Amino acid sequence: MNSLSHFLRHSRTAFAFLNVEMGAQSNSHDHQVQILVVEDDVEMRALLVDALTDEGYRVWPARDGAEAAAKLAERSFDLMITDMKMPQMDGMELLSVVKERGLSLPVIAISAFFDEGPAADALRERAVTCLRKPLRIEELKSIVKTALHHPRR
Repeated sequence: MNSLSHFLRHSRTAFAFLNVEMGAQSNSHDHQVQILVVEDDVEMRALLVDALTDEGYRVWPARDGAEAAAKLAERSFDLMITDMKMPQMDGMELLSVVKERGLSLPVIAISAFFDEGPAADALRERAVTCLRKPLRIEELKSIVKTALHHPRR
Protein backbone atom coordinates (compact mmCIF):
# COMPACT_ATOMS: atom_id res chain seq x y z
CA MET A 1 0.00 0.00 0.00
CA ASN A 2 2.87 2.36 0.74
CA SER A 3 4.36 1.98 -2.75
CA LEU A 4 0.88 2.48 -4.28
CA SER A 5 0.37 5.80 -2.48
CA HIS A 6 3.91 6.83 -3.49
CA PHE A 7 3.10 6.00 -7.14
CA LEU A 8 -0.21 7.89 -7.07
CA ARG A 9 1.32 10.96 -5.47
CA HIS A 10 4.10 11.10 -8.08
CA SER A 11 1.70 10.30 -10.93
CA ARG A 12 -0.53 13.24 -9.97
CA THR A 13 2.51 15.51 -9.88
CA ALA A 14 3.66 14.29 -13.28
CA PHE A 15 0.15 14.69 -14.70
CA ALA A 16 -0.14 18.24 -13.35
CA PHE A 17 3.27 19.07 -14.86
CA LEU A 18 2.24 17.65 -18.25
CA ASN A 19 -0.98 19.65 -18.21
CA VAL A 20 0.95 22.86 -17.61
CA GLU A 21 3.56 21.97 -20.23
CA MET A 22 0.88 21.12 -22.79
CA GLY A 23 -0.90 24.43 -22.30
CA ALA A 24 -3.77 23.38 -20.06
CA GLN A 25 -4.93 26.17 -17.80
CA SER A 26 -5.55 25.76 -14.10
CA ASN A 27 -7.57 28.96 -13.70
CA SER A 28 -10.66 29.62 -15.78
CA HIS A 29 -9.71 33.30 -16.15
CA ASP A 30 -6.38 32.26 -17.71
CA HIS A 31 -8.14 30.78 -20.76
CA GLN A 32 -5.79 29.92 -23.61
CA VAL A 33 -7.33 31.04 -26.89
CA GLN A 34 -8.47 28.09 -29.01
CA ILE A 35 -8.21 28.51 -32.80
CA LEU A 36 -9.47 26.04 -35.38
CA VAL A 37 -7.42 26.17 -38.61
CA VAL A 38 -9.08 24.50 -41.60
CA GLU A 39 -6.80 24.10 -44.62
CA ASP A 40 -6.42 21.21 -47.06
CA ASP A 41 -2.90 22.17 -48.19
CA VAL A 42 -0.50 20.41 -45.80
CA GLU A 43 2.26 23.04 -46.04
CA MET A 44 -0.09 26.00 -45.62
CA ARG A 45 -1.82 24.30 -42.66
CA ALA A 46 1.56 23.67 -40.98
CA LEU A 47 2.62 27.28 -41.60
CA LEU A 48 -0.60 28.62 -40.03
CA VAL A 49 -0.40 26.26 -37.06
CA ASP A 50 3.25 27.16 -36.39
CA ALA A 51 2.72 30.92 -36.75
CA LEU A 52 -0.30 30.98 -34.44
CA THR A 53 1.24 28.60 -31.91
CA ASP A 54 4.26 30.92 -31.75
CA GLU A 55 1.83 33.70 -30.77
CA GLY A 56 0.68 31.63 -27.78
CA TYR A 57 -2.61 30.31 -29.16
CA ARG A 58 -3.79 26.69 -28.85
CA VAL A 59 -4.29 25.68 -32.49
CA TRP A 60 -6.37 22.74 -33.68
CA PRO A 61 -5.74 21.78 -37.33
CA ALA A 62 -8.34 20.26 -39.66
CA ARG A 63 -7.66 19.13 -43.24
CA ASP A 64 -11.15 19.87 -44.59
CA GLY A 65 -14.60 21.12 -43.67
CA ALA A 66 -15.86 17.68 -42.63
CA GLU A 67 -13.03 17.24 -40.10
CA ALA A 68 -13.58 20.81 -38.87
CA ALA A 69 -17.33 20.18 -38.40
CA ALA A 70 -16.49 17.16 -36.24
CA LYS A 71 -14.07 19.23 -34.13
CA LEU A 72 -16.68 21.98 -33.75
CA ALA A 73 -19.05 19.35 -32.34
CA GLU A 74 -16.43 18.19 -29.81
CA ARG A 75 -15.24 21.50 -28.34
CA SER A 76 -15.68 25.25 -28.47
CA PHE A 77 -13.30 27.59 -30.25
CA ASP A 78 -12.61 31.30 -29.97
CA LEU A 79 -11.84 31.74 -33.67
CA MET A 80 -11.88 29.76 -36.90
CA ILE A 81 -9.63 30.34 -39.90
CA THR A 82 -10.84 28.43 -42.93
CA ASP A 83 -9.84 27.94 -46.52
CA MET A 84 -12.83 28.25 -48.82
CA LYS A 85 -11.94 25.68 -51.49
CA MET A 86 -11.48 22.18 -50.01
CA PRO A 87 -12.53 18.60 -50.69
CA GLN A 88 -15.25 16.84 -48.66
CA MET A 89 -16.88 20.06 -47.44
CA ASP A 90 -15.88 23.49 -48.69
CA GLY A 91 -15.67 26.69 -46.67
CA MET A 92 -19.19 27.93 -47.51
CA GLU A 93 -20.68 24.61 -46.38
CA LEU A 94 -18.64 24.82 -43.19
CA LEU A 95 -19.89 28.37 -42.56
CA SER A 96 -23.44 27.04 -42.99
CA VAL A 97 -22.73 24.39 -40.34
CA VAL A 98 -21.47 27.09 -37.96
CA LYS A 99 -24.63 29.13 -38.56
CA GLU A 100 -26.99 26.12 -38.28
CA ARG A 101 -25.45 25.10 -34.96
CA GLY A 102 -25.78 28.64 -33.64
CA LEU A 103 -22.07 28.85 -32.91
CA SER A 104 -20.81 32.26 -31.97
CA LEU A 105 -17.27 32.50 -33.21
CA PRO A 106 -15.48 34.90 -35.52
CA VAL A 107 -14.32 33.44 -38.82
CA ILE A 108 -11.44 34.49 -41.04
CA ALA A 109 -11.84 33.14 -44.58
CA ILE A 110 -8.81 32.53 -46.78
CA SER A 111 -8.71 31.67 -50.46
CA ALA A 112 -6.76 32.20 -53.64
CA PHE A 113 -10.03 33.28 -55.29
CA PHE A 114 -12.98 35.31 -54.08
CA ASP A 115 -15.71 35.57 -56.70
CA GLU A 116 -18.14 38.45 -56.80
CA GLY A 117 -21.86 37.92 -56.56
CA PRO A 118 -24.23 36.25 -54.07
CA ALA A 119 -21.65 33.75 -52.77
CA ALA A 120 -19.14 36.54 -52.04
CA ASP A 121 -21.84 38.59 -50.32
CA ALA A 122 -22.85 35.62 -48.15
CA LEU A 123 -19.20 35.03 -47.26
CA ARG A 124 -18.64 38.67 -46.27
CA GLU A 125 -21.79 38.50 -44.14
CA ARG A 126 -20.49 35.50 -42.14
CA ALA A 127 -16.74 36.16 -41.97
CA VAL A 128 -14.82 38.79 -40.02
CA THR A 129 -12.60 39.22 -43.04
CA CYS A 130 -11.56 37.47 -46.23
CA LEU A 131 -7.84 37.16 -46.96
CA ARG A 132 -6.47 36.34 -50.38
CA LYS A 133 -3.65 33.81 -50.76
CA PRO A 134 -0.72 34.03 -50.69
CA LEU A 135 -1.07 35.17 -47.10
CA ARG A 136 1.15 37.65 -45.33
CA ILE A 137 1.61 36.01 -41.93
CA GLU A 138 2.15 39.29 -40.05
CA GLU A 139 -1.12 40.64 -41.49
CA LEU A 140 -2.92 37.45 -40.47
CA LYS A 141 -1.56 37.69 -36.91
CA SER A 142 -2.79 41.28 -36.66
CA ILE A 143 -6.25 40.35 -37.99
CA VAL A 144 -6.46 37.42 -35.54
CA LYS A 145 -5.74 39.76 -32.61
CA THR A 146 -8.35 42.23 -33.83
CA ALA A 147 -10.94 39.51 -34.40
CA LEU A 148 -10.41 38.10 -30.91
CA HIS A 149 -10.73 41.50 -29.23
CA HIS A 150 -13.57 42.88 -31.37
CA PRO A 151 -15.38 39.88 -32.86
CA ARG A 152 -18.23 40.40 -35.30
CA ARG A 153 -20.66 37.67 -34.30
